[in-house]
Amino acid sequence: MEAQMLANSANRAILISPPLYLTRPACLSFKYQLTSSLVELTVKRLNDSISIPEILQTYTIPREPTTYVWREGRLALDAGTTEVRFVADKIDFTERDQFVSLDNVTIVSGDCPVNGG
Repeated sequence: MEAQMLANSANRAILISPPLYLTRPACLSFKYQLTSSLVELTVKRLNDSISIPEILQTYTIPREPTTYVWREGRLALDAGTTEVRFVADKIDFTERDQFVSLDNVTIVSGDCPVNGG
């Protein structure tokens, strides 16, 4: 799956997972790309005991000009997780199109591998 989540006409875009019924811990892994420091990606989750999405991690890039590189994200999901949300926000005004791209989103039972694994 690949999704581009944010363009010039919107300040926020949300990609919501299908319903999840995790009975044990799992690892969410994904690749992401931010086109500038003017957008950020926040990953949130819901579980069977909370009704307000909990922030797991927020990703940004430095203000220095960079090439658009794909980065990897890995986050642990607790048993009871019912939904994952990827939230892309513009964090500053710009007239240019800004994007957050996602690819290879997977959820696998068990712990996340340590770096390099």
